[in-house]
Amino acid sequence: TPENMTTEVVAMVPSESAYEQVCPFSSRVNNRTGDCVRICPEGTFVSRECTPCPVGEFSANPEQITCDRCPLGRTTRSTGSKARDSCICQVGYESPNISTACTSCLAGQYRNITLDLCTSCTYAKFSAVRGAESCELCRDNSWSPQGSNSPSKCICNPGFYLLGDVCKECEAGSWCTDGNQTACASSLSPNGTKTRDECLCGV
Repeated sequence: TPENMTTEVVAMVPSESAYEQVCPFSSRVNNRTGDCVRICPEGTFVSRECTPCPVGEFSANPEQITCDRCPLGRTTRSTGSKARDSCICQVGYESPNISTACTSCLAGQYRNITLDLCTSCTYAKFSAVRGAESCELCRDNSWSPQGSNSPSKCICNPGFYLLGDVCKECEAGSWCTDGNQTACASSLSPNGTKTRDECLCGV
C-alpha cells in the first residue's frame, strides 16, 4: 500500500449466532435496535412482557402482537390457548369440530364449559329449554328419568303425593305412588305408606 493512501476499518457485525449467545434464554436480538427482546411463545402476545391470550382468543405463532379471536359463537376453556382448534362452542351448544357450526343442546340436555358435547340430564334433574348450560333439580321428594325435558317429568317419590307444586308425605289411612294418593280400605296405615300392600287390615 502506498504511504499516502489511508485504509478505512469497518467494524465487524457479530453474527446472529453470536447475538443468541449474548441474549438470555428465551430472548433474541431486535434487528432494528440491537437490544435483546423476549421471545413470546404461542398462546401469548407481546406486551411489556409475554401475556397469555385471554379467554376467547388464541395465538398460534410466537411473538404475536395481538391474539386472534375465536370464530363467532366460540370461546376457549382457559387463557393461553395456542391454536384455533382450542375454540369450542359457547356453553349450551355443541359441534363435532371447528369446521362445523355450533348447534344448541336439546331440551333434556345440557353442556357446560368442561364438556365436549351435549349430555343428557341425570336422574332427578331436567332442562326445559334448548341451549341449557346446566340442568335444574326436581322439587324435593321427587325424581325424574334421565334426559327429562320438563318439570312435569318430576314424579313424587313413593310415599309422597303431589299437592300443588309440592310433594307431601302420604297421609295416614292412604298409600301414595306416582304422585297420587289413594285411600286404603283400612284407616290404620301410617304416614308415608308407599303401596296398597302396606295398608293394614282393620280390627
